Amino acid sequence: MAKAEAAAQKLWAEFHEADAFEFLPDVACDAAFNWYTSFGYAEEDSQNLKMIARAFEALKPGGRFALDFLNMPMIMASFKEEMSTVLKSASGDIIQTRHCTHDLVRGTMDQDWTWTTPDGKVLTQKSTLRAYMPVDLLRLFSQAGFTETQLFGGCDSSPVTAESGRCIVIGRKPL
Repeated sequence: MAKAEAAAQKLWAEFHEADAFEFLPDVACDAAFNWYTSFGYAEEDSQNLKMIARAFEALKPGGRFALDFLNMPMIMASFKEEMSTVLKSASGDIIQTRHCTHDLVRGTMDQDWTWTTPDGKVLTQKSTLRAYMPVDLLRLFSQAGFTETQLFGGCDSSPVTAESGRCIVIGRKPL
C-alpha cells in the first residue's frame, strides 16, 4: 500500500530496519513485531532475551509486541534432515538445499544452506537457530516484563497446537 493511500485511509505506520539487539525508536511506539523467524539466532538465551527486552523498551505502556517463530513441536514431529526447494528467478531456477541437525544438548537446529544458481555458482551459509518450544517463548516474554501474553498457531488467531505451522507470541507492556 502506498504511503498516500495509507494516509487517505488514516492508516499510519513507521518502519525501521536496524539491529534488533540495539535499536530503540526516538518515540515509544504502540506496537512492534518481529516476523518470520527473525529471532533465535543467538545461542545464548540471554542474548535472545535482550532482543525481546529491547522491543519491550520501545513500546508505550499498553503497547503490544508480536513475535512469529517456528512451531517447534510441529518441526520436531515432521523433521527432515535435508530439504530442497526450487526458487524461481528472472535468470532461471535457483536450487536451495538445507541440511539440518538437531543438537538436543544445546537446544539448537544447526543448518547448512546451499544455493545453486542457474549459471552453476554455489553459495553456502551456516546458521544456528535456538529450538524454542512455545513455553520457552512465554518464559522469555515474562522475563522481559510482558503481561497478558498469548500464543497463536497462525495469523488467523487459531490456538497453537502440535500441528500448527507457526508459533506467534503476543505480549503487552503493562500500563
